[in-house]
Amino acid sequence: SDVWQAPSALQSFRIDYDAQGKPVLVMQPQESARYRIQRDSVGESIVLAELSGIGGEALTFTDSGAAYDVPYTYRVIPVHEELLGEGVLLEGQQAVLIAQAKAPAQGRQSGGLLGGLSDLLSPREADAPEPSTASGIAASPAPDLPIESSLFW
Repeated sequence: SDVWQAPSALQSFRIDYDAQGKPVLVMQPQESARYRIQRDSVGESIVLAELSGIGGEALTFTDSGAAYDVPYTYRVIPVHEELLGEGVLLEGQQAVLIAQAKAPAQGRQSGGLLGGLSDLLSPREADAPEPSTASGIAASPAPDLPIESSLFW
C-alpha cells in the first residue's frame, strides 16, 4: 500500500525576485501533495505557508515579509496530505535554497551628463537579482523536531 509512502520531492525549485526585490519561490511538484514552506534565519525558523499542488503544475509563493539584506534558507517540504488529516506527519525529501531580498534601486536618474557621472562614480545595482535554482534536488527528510541548528547559527 502506498498510504505510508512519503510524497516525492519537488521536480524543480528556484527563487526569482519581484519588483520590490522580495524572494518569489517557484516550484513544480512531481505529484499531488501539500508543501510546507519554511524560512530559517539567524535565531528563528518559521513556517510561512502551506500550499497544495498537482503534479506538473507550477506553484509560487512570494515572501513579502523578507527583510532586505538578510540571508534566508528556504525549505519546501512535501507533506502527505491524507495522513496529515489523520494526525500523522509524514514528510518527503525537502528542497533547500538560500536567498535574500534586495532593496530596489532608489530613484537614480540615467542619461545626461549628471546621470552618466553618477553612474561612473557609484556602480549601479542590478535591477533584478539573478535567480537561484535547484534541480535534481536531493536532500534528507526533515525530522519532526524543532530546528536547533542552521547554516547561520
